[in-house]
Amino acid sequence: MEYYGNMGPFDPVSFKGNAPVNGVPVFVDKLPLTIGGIAGENVKFGRVVSIDPATNRREFKMGMDSGRVIKGIAMLDPTIMRADPAQQDYYFAGRPMTATTVGIIEIREYDTTKNAPMEGSTVWCRNSDGMLAFNNGTDISASGYTKLNAWVYETLDPNGAKVAFGLPSFTVAQTRESVSQVATPTASPAAGEVTSGTEVTLSTTTPGATIFYTLDGSTPSPASPVFKADNPIVITAGVTVKAMAIAEGYDPSSVLTAAYTVA
Repeated sequence: MEYYGNMGPFDPVSFKGNAPVNGVPVFVDKLPLTIGGIAGENVKFGRVVSIDPATNRREFKMGMDSGRVIKGIAMLDPTIMRADPAQQDYYFAGRPMTATTVGIIEIREYDTTKNAPMEGSTVWCRNSDGMLAFNNGTDISASGYTKLNAWVYETLDPNGAKVAFGLPSFTVAQTRESVSQVATPTASPAAGEVTSGTEVTLSTTTPGATIFYTLDGSTPSPASPVFKADNPIVITAGVTVKAMAIAEGYDPSSVLTAAYTVA
């Protein structure tokens, strides 16, 4: 094995010093950094995979069971897909597979029960099956998730994200400066029974914040409509208004949920 430093290849066998050879850096010549192994089960692309360190085998399984160590993200491998067109969107159990350990990866499938991806969002692994989840400012580890050393680098249309994964450990959270959260939007008039044609306005006390809203029950995101004071929401039938506010330099607000019925 050769080790590379500033002066070129380094051969520890010919090292003439008295001290033991230690701390020799390993230089990465390309990203993403990948490792190979065997699928211990059918493994979907884009899922977090882990190994059992006690067996000393690189047999990947999705998720983060107790005692397992996260090794990376199951990587879509075009070479294998061309050789086996029936592979669909996963590696078959027992087949060779590749996991990405560091770099930027495009993610199209994610846990929709949590936040939509936003640039700078923290990234979590759903322990049960390795699916990625995005979150903004709260700790969800108690509900079965492990925080990764990763963050959303860029959002994608119509959905998905480019996620930057880092070393040394996927289970060590990225250090993030503590910032204030945008004040949760309020609705006027408040939720409840109103007459048909009632105009609802949304506001937040955080200066310069932009309010995004939905009327279909979905969680608002930067892709949702922007509320404007000169264009209030007109209630003509029962509807649930959800709203979230975003401002530069702040964590996104909590989501307002306001359900209206028509008298």
